[in-house]
Amino acid sequence: MHFQFANVLVFFGLGVVLVGLMMVLGSLLRPKNPEARKLGTYECGELPTGNAWINFNIRFYVIALVFVIFDVELAFVYPVAVVFRDCWRGARDCSRWRKSGCS
Repeated sequence: MHFQFANVLVFFGLGVVLVGLMMVLGSLLRPKNPEARKLGTYECGELPTGNAWINFNIRFYVIALVFVIFDVELAFVYPVAVVFRDCWRGARDCSRWRKSGCS
């Protein structure tokens, strides 16, 4: 029983070691020549104008979150509704409901 957990621990340890190794190799191999032009904001070839810290109206975020919530809810509810529709078509009373396998 403990051997199965040891396998998970070994794979988890290997994953952590490999991620750490890749981070160290990346920091050693990448070029280190920062310039003012490289550290500036890139705006698709356009020169940046004004401050990047502007306030957005909170309504945009609220509308986006409401859309995501209802969209995800619909994605989960639709298959359930289809299954219950098929079960209710074949079951007119409670006894047939239970016999149809849709309990």
